[in-house]
Amino acid sequence: MSYIKKNIKAILLSNHWIDYLIFYLIFFLRKKIFRIKAVVYRIDNILNYNKNIITILKQKEVFLSVGPKTIEEKPICKKVNLEALCLYKFDDAIVNARSSYIVYKNRLLTESKFSNERFNEGYIMFHGFKNAIIKENDIIDLEEAFFLGGNGCWNWYHFLIEIISKLIFKDEIPTKHIVFSNDILKHESMCKVVAMLLGNDYKITYLDVDKNYRIKRLYYINSISYVPFNLKDNYKPFGIEDVYMHSDILVELKNKLVGHLEIKDLNSPKKIFIKRKKYRLAKNQDNLIEILKKHGFIDIFFEDLKLQEQMKIIYNAEFVIGVTGAAWANIMFANKNLKAICFMQDNFTTFSCYSNLANIFNVDLNYFFYHLGYTVNEHHKSGYELDINKIESIYLKMQNAKFKNN
Repeated sequence: MSYIKKNIKAILLSNHWIDYLIFYLIFFLRKKIFRIKAVVYRIDNILNYNKNIITILKQKEVFLSVGPKTIEEKPICKKVNLEALCLYKFDDAIVNARSSYIVYKNRLLTESKFSNERFNEGYIMFHGFKNAIIKENDIIDLEEAFFLGGNGCWNWYHFLIEIISKLIFKDEIPTKHIVFSNDILKHESMCKVVAMLLGNDYKITYLDVDKNYRIKRLYYINSISYVPFNLKDNYKPFGIEDVYMHSDILVELKNKLVGHLEIKDLNSPKKIFIKRKKYRLAKNQDNLIEILKKHGFIDIFFEDLKLQEQMKIIYNAEFVIGVTGAAWANIMFANKNLKAICFMQDNFTTFSCYSNLANIFNVDLNYFFYHLGYTVNEHHKSGYELDINKIESIYLKMQNAKFKNN
């Protein structure tokens, strides 16, 4: 029966005509019955708008996406063709701080490469293959701005790797006005990054996430780093090739941020366990911590630390262990020869965000996969139990390899 359900769902998701009918049924229910102000826009790809390109910042290239590796198995790698990185200008475009995609001339412009991606964030209430329902929030008019909102702007990984990295090209932008989501104001680390990269030379506006903004002259850069924010079909996993990064830009971002702070510290702990307060919390986390303490580890809640403390800890660390999550974006601040073990659920063995970051920043990252019994793309649940003996064994093998290499 589960096999039949799975295949019926696959047919529904792949059939554009069925999608079309379901789409308009949802639109009717939301607009007419629940009286939500909304409008339908055709989905279009930003690659079709070459006339709006001001500058080509980087030419097309090929990225080698590196999948997760374990102590027993080498990573699977896939080549990804990257489009040119461009600075665009759109007149009278509409944006929402929590969406990566913009409305222009009655089209929703996206750059999604994957038919299985679900990007209904911000003002995008629902989308199919060809159309999207956009919520008509109150609209505020702005003269001109460089847009740095986007999917997951409230999340440290998406903010650091996908959004703020675009400021590497700030000198190419014809405006000194930059707009962010007001989600950033809730996070000291995000505010600190903005201050370090922009100083006092720019006007910054933090957009209300509950409003839409019509910008007379909107400047926009397509994705420097990319991972599908969510997937439509929970039975189709992420692919290693679904993730890409412009490695040189991320290295330049690291150098700029590290250069602003004094983060070398001989007294900083060398072995770190990234402790969880909620989400992906193991039943036996405390038991694991007790074992790791015998090997010199200390446990830290990264979300409680200011930016400089996070950077300092990773920069000076020799070994980091913990469950997958946004805190792992900090491995971009590693100095050299950092070793790490990341726990990840065994339905996500091809999720390659952190394995790619590790490859770019020369971190020896091995994965340990745990099982909980969930659908393919669930990745936030707690209640799993870790094999502590196995994790300790992985740690000892990595340490012994380090000593042999030295």
